[in-house]
Amino acid sequence: MQFSYGEVDSRDLAKGLAQACIGLFVVVPSSAILIAETYHHLFRFYSTVSTILITLVLLYVATRVYLLRRGGEFRTRPATVLALAIVSAASSASAQVSLGSKDLVYSVIFTISSLFIGLVGDLSMLVIGWLATDALIIWVDYSVGYRSWDLFWAVTIIAVTDGCIEGMAANAVTALTSLTGLRSEIDALAETIVAANSIDVGLENCLPLVKETLRAESVCAFVRDFSGAAFTLRRAWPDDGDRFLGLVESQDFRRATSTGSTVANKDYVIIPVGYTVVGELILIGDLRSPGKKSQARITEAAEGIANCFVRLASRSELDNALVNESRTDPLTGLANRRKLGERIDIEIERASPSGQGLCVAMIDIDNFKSFNDLYGHLTGDEVLKKLASRLASRVRAVDLVARYGGEEFCIVMPDTSIDGAVTLIRTIARDEVEVSNGAVVTFSAGLSVWEEGKGAVDLIADADKLLYQAKGSGRNSLCHRQVGMGPDSFVCVPNLSNALGEGMRLRPEGVTPSDGTETKLAGSLPQ
Repeated sequence: MQFSYGEVDSRDLAKGLAQACIGLFVVVPSSAILIAETYHHLFRFYSTVSTILITLVLLYVATRVYLLRRGGEFRTRPATVLALAIVSAASSASAQVSLGSKDLVYSVIFTISSLFIGLVGDLSMLVIGWLATDALIIWVDYSVGYRSWDLFWAVTIIAVTDGCIEGMAANAVTALTSLTGLRSEIDALAETIVAANSIDVGLENCLPLVKETLRAESVCAFVRDFSGAAFTLRRAWPDDGDRFLGLVESQDFRRATSTGSTVANKDYVIIPVGYTVVGELILIGDLRSPGKKSQARITEAAEGIANCFVRLASRSELDNALVNESRTDPLTGLANRRKLGERIDIEIERASPSGQGLCVAMIDIDNFKSFNDLYGHLTGDEVLKKLASRLASRVRAVDLVARYGGEEFCIVMPDTSIDGAVTLIRTIARDEVEVSNGAVVTFSAGLSVWEEGKGAVDLIADADKLLYQAKGSGRNSLCHRQVGMGPDSFVCVPNLSNALGEGMRLRPEGVTPSDGTETKLAGSLPQ
């Protein structure tokens, strides 16, 4: 048992105790005088009872004030509470026997005692309290003169009333305690979700708590991606969740997903959470574990769990948006340098064991500074956005286009040969970038190829050197490594924007061959 004043203001509590003391000092003596005038032979009895009662009240108040100053908590044993309730009922019964009246005013006191036991007691306390008060009822009714059927009906009516009040109080407290316990479990789940930074982490940390909250044997999470494919098992606890796979095709599952509302029966509860960054999320709990379960509690728990995961989904979307914003160029909407470096590192890890090709292109708009000076920065921004749009629309889904800085862009092309990368850059350059004032701009490009031992910095630096060589060779051109040539060898494609129409022409640095044939160079790139 525990009674706490932790949430009560000390001034309010002091005022309440003072008012209670004043009321008792007025009511108790007044009642004693009134009874003494009516029953003169009982004056000494009531005087004694009043003195004891006032003493107990003062002791009670002093104890509470002391405990409040010591931290506001009072602990005692349930048996002590039961004994005090029975002693209170016995005192009232003794008073009724002393009066010798059949008015049965003591029955109210029995009701109050039973109500108190029902509020704070467990099952054993309820049984003991009810039997004790019934014994007192029989004793009082017999002592005041009830006999035969009068005794039977008086005892029956009061005992049944007493038991009903005790039972209703106990049921109310049980429901309240269950609800309070459920709220505590939901609060614990919410606190765990707050600490999660993604849907998967949230599922890993929270499914055990979901299992306990639902009183389920096991729980799992299904996800359907945004393409509308079938639901797939994302995570389960404590087993692998294979038992749930058949439920995906069940009518209850389809009803839950189509209506967005919880579906529960004696075996399962299906909780649709909604859409998250990983897709549509559905939670399922297996309720076939032993133990008494209330349908109302399951529904309440399912609603609380769904709300917690909706909060996780919203937070994950926000975190995902913040992450994307931190890795996105605000002008063009492309990836920025941070995401570029992360992506190249990932593709290098994929390429290393498999030997698959990885190419990185560095693209720079020709004469962009002069263009800005001539047409203004707003027109320059228009060029950047148009080129970014063209780059993003021409590449594959597995490729990444990033704005490296200023007028420079990078394309990461995994699983791509050097010939495939050259073809892609030529295709992009075929359609010239034209802005609203009719001006046409071209770009130059450097293309590097990943080799064993190279990192992201090496790939970008190599592409940048080749870009520098392309711009030095007259701009509107592409320079790239050639497989099988020396480390300092490169090939250039001049007139890049017209390359497909005129045929590919390769030239050494500063030299344009007149016959249009391919030329392999063996020169030194700038260090």
